[in-house]
Amino acid sequence: MALEAELVIGSSLVVNRDYEGDITGMGDTVRIPTVLDPTTEDYSPITGFAGDPAENTGDSLTFEIERARAFRFRVEDITQVQSQIGGQYMTHGVTRAGRKLAEVADAYVAAKIVAAVPAGNRRVTVNLAGTVDALYKQIVQLKVELDKTNTPQGGRFLVITPDVYGLLLQDSRFVDASQFGSNEPIRNGVVGKTLGFLVVSCNVMPANTHVIAGHNIATTYAEQLVEVEYYRPEKFFADAVRGLHVYGAKVMRPEHLALGITTP
Repeated sequence: MALEAELVIGSSLVVNRDYEGDITGMGDTVRIPTVLDPTTEDYSPITGFAGDPAENTGDSLTFEIERARAFRFRVEDITQVQSQIGGQYMTHGVTRAGRKLAEVADAYVAAKIVAAVPAGNRRVTVNLAGTVDALYKQIVQLKVELDKTNTPQGGRFLVITPDVYGLLLQDSRFVDASQFGSNEPIRNGVVGKTLGFLVVSCNVMPANTHVIAGHNIATTYAEQLVEVEYYRPEKFFADAVRGLHVYGAKVMRPEHLALGITTP
């Protein structure tokens, strides 16, 4: 639960979990059936269709659960006795472990996304030293690139670095998350809205990448905490816990992604 709550780029706002299935460990393979776009055709109320319906599934694609990340720590018995929070040391430690695992997973997914977007119009140069209005126009350009590939309007996201977030806060066209006017809790990383994008801030972006724009149909992600064990280590009077997180990701439809980058 701590891990899921801390994910930003690995959350369902940015990626889909449609093919997670049963993961037992690192090296497992996730199989993804390819669904083709149906063709449109003429229809006659007298003669019906001209032929049989076309099959709309293609060859399946796969990706591997290629990463494994673990955590472990212990809390000495004497520490728990002498501390006011007592047994909550373990709870706090596990929560922080979830946060650290989420940071590493987010960085992994971000790198996958950036590597999948080809050079060209979908890599827009952003100028962090320029005016707020210039940055807004660059985000408009990212929106236009997604429009050109018929990326669904609903559910679009904009992942930005803290530097970009700081600039957007100076623009009246950016709606800060505190102004949403909803009683629903704001999801982790969500900072506002602009141009139809739900804006998410994250500080584990790859070097020179400051904006990822897109829709979660583009990237699929699968993960599992396959082991979480509490135990008494042999050499210490202490409680200990360790866990193993395995995950993998694949960009299925890069045409529904665009980047805002700076020149190295």
